[in-house]
Amino acid sequence: MAEFALKVDPAERAAFTGTNLGTEPVTIPIKVTNPGKERIAYKVKCTSNEIFRIRPPVGFLKSGDTCTVQLTFNAGKSPPENNKHYVAIYYIKAEDEKKTTARQAWSEHKGEPAGTKRIYIDFKKEDGAKDDKKDDKKDDKKDEKEDKKDDEKKDDKKDDDKKDEKDDKKDDDKKDDKKDDDKKDEKDEKKDDDKKDDEKKDDDKKEDDKKE
Repeated sequence: MAEFALKVDPAERAAFTGTNLGTEPVTIPIKVTNPGKERIAYKVKCTSNEIFRIRPPVGFLKSGDTCTVQLTFNAGKSPPENNKHYVAIYYIKAEDEKKTTARQAWSEHKGEPAGTKRIYIDFKKEDGAKDDKKDDKKDDKKDEKEDKKDDEKKDDKKDDDKKDEKDDKKDDDKKDDKKDDDKKDEKDEKKDDDKKDDEKKDDDKKEDDKKE
């Protein structure tokens, strides 16, 4: 058999990956390019139609054209062992423009295909633990930020309490000063009263002296 003339990406192996592998459908693209000068009809088959779905399974490729075949691993299936399943890509020359569908070209073809290539399939079910660790790290950072904010609030509250204490002390000092001033005023008033009493006594004495 001649060398496989089409370009396929991925060229050797395709891998289904994901945390929901087996519970949800997972699709991977396979690109097929015709680098030759002649139109070809391709066909893609798989080892199990129950496990996989291929869209489109057949088609034409003109010179230089590329198509993308979607290979889907169906939901509800446990991931099989690696290297057990594969998809096979076949092609034939389709120069007759009267053949308008690839299925017609294949149905009327006699003999072996012009080329065949197998791409083996791997299954890599990812564990969600990595994502959980990332989430845990995010939560830890968030907690650290919140703790820092709480500490800052506590410090601010301490500063406010100290300020209030200072203000209270100032008020107490003012009250004490006012008390001292009041006491001073009382002493001054008493002195004035005592002075008046003395003056009155002197006046009374002078009047008594005059009478005698």
